[in-house]
Amino acid sequence: ADEEVGRGALEAQLLGFQRHFLGGMDKPLEVITTGGGTRSINIAFEAILQRARAERGCGGGGRSSRAVGGGGVASSAAAGGRVRVLTGNPHLAVERAERRFGFELVRLYDCGTLDTRRLAVEIRDPRVVAVYSQTLSYTDGISDDLEAILAIVEAENERRSGAGLPLVTLVNDSCLAFCVLVHNDGRGGRGCLRLLDLAGARCTTPLIVTLDAHKHLGVDKGVSSCVGSPGTLSHLAGSVRVGAQPTKGMLVRALADLLLVGVDGYTRIYRELAEQMRRVEAAGEGAGVAGVH
Repeated sequence: ADEEVGRGALEAQLLGFQRHFLGGMDKPLEVITTGGGTRSINIAFEAILQRARAERGCGGGGRSSRAVGGGGVASSAAAGGRVRVLTGNPHLAVERAERRFGFELVRLYDCGTLDTRRLAVEIRDPRVVAVYSQTLSYTDGISDDLEAILAIVEAENERRSGAGLPLVTLVNDSCLAFCVLVHNDGRGGRGCLRLLDLAGARCTTPLIVTLDAHKHLGVDKGVSSCVGSPGTLSHLAGSVRVGAQPTKGMLVRALADLLLVGVDGYTRIYRELAEQMRRVEAAGEGAGVAGVH
C-alpha cells in the first residue's frame, strides 16, 4: 500500500508541473505515468476500450482499418459491433494499438491533418468511441485544428448525452509538442493548442492528453504522462496495463530536474530557442536559401 501511495504522490507532482504547459490548471485530472509516448498512447486506447466494454458491452473485434482521403465517407458495413476510432494521419503507435486491441481505425486525412469536414459526418456513427488528434504530428510535423475538432466532438457528445448514448473521447497526442505548447498558450493574442484549456468548464467531452517528459525536459529516458479528465483513466483501476512504467526513483529524479529548471526556466529556454531559429531562418534567406516548413 505504501508503494502505491508513494507512486501516486509522485505522479501527482509531475502532473502539477506539466499542467503549466498542458493547461487545465483549474480542472480535476487523472494521470498515469508510462515508459514512453507509445505506451501512453496505448494506455489511452486501453482506457477508452475498457470504458466501451463497460458502457456498450463491446471493445474490439476485428483487425482492419480503412482510409478516407480526398473525399468520400467511410462505409458503415463493418460487422460485429466493432468500435471505431477516427483520426487523420496518426503515429505508428495508433496502428499498433489497433492491432493489439482490435478496434477499427478510420483515417480522415487532408494534407496530413484530420479533415474536420469529414469528421463532422463520420462522428455520428454510433460505433465511434474516440477521435485521435495530434499537436505536432510525428509524420508531417503539423498540428490538427484542435479548436475545430473539439467543437465537433463536443456537439456530438451533447447530442449523445441528450439521447443517453455513450460519449466520444477526444485524445490529443502532444508527446512531441512541448515547444508548441510553450508558444501557443492562448495569451497575449497567441493561439492556443492546449486542449485542456480549450475545453471550457462545461465541456462534456472526455479528454485524454499525452506528453513526454524525456523528449523535452531533460529527464531520464522513459518518463511519459497520460493525462485524462475525470472518469477516463480510472477505468483501468485494478487492471493489467500495457507496457512498463517509470520506477519511483526515475520519478524522483525527474521531479528534481523539473524543479531545478522551473516553469519560468523552461519557458525562457524554449522562447530563446525560437528566437535563435528565427535568426537562422533570416540568415538563410539573406544568403538565398529557401526555408521549407
